Amino acid sequence: MQSATEVLAGIFRVNSQLTERAFEGIEPKDLGVRPLDRANSLQFILGHLTTYRYSIVQTLTGEVTCPFGELFIRGIEPRPAVEYPEVSRIFPVYRDISTELLKCLSSAPENLLTKELPRRFPNGENTVLGALSFYALHDSYHVGQLGAVRKLLGYDRLVG
Repeated sequence: MQSATEVLAGIFRVNSQLTERAFEGIEPKDLGVRPLDRANSLQFILGHLTTYRYSIVQTLTGEVTCPFGELFIRGIEPRPAVEYPEVSRIFPVYRDISTELLKCLSSAPENLLTKELPRRFPNGENTVLGALSFYALHDSYHVGQLGAVRKLLGYDRLVG
């Protein structure tokens, strides 16, 4: 039977593959386009995924800080695409933190997972494992958004 961290690592691994695929064939001119008034661009979603993968590693190690600061955090007012780093600059950071995330999950001691955190996550949990579960859901939600934005921009579906 797989451990909780192995299951979570599998989710993050598949999400990483789908995130990479979401950008295949996208014209550079479309990366910063918000296809609906309130929707985010592919560029923003990638930055957001990157930022929150840093949050996961921070939860596990306490040792990292996202180089994009608060540029891609939840609820921030959208900016013009030119005010964000280019996707070609975001992707290497995303890949590096994704590799680090999988390393952290594979080496996380069991007693770390039951450690209580000072905040409660939207899933009602306040343990490291509860936080990881929420972050896996969050990551998957935004990968789904990548697929939806692709379609809204006129590109092929992401999955299936």
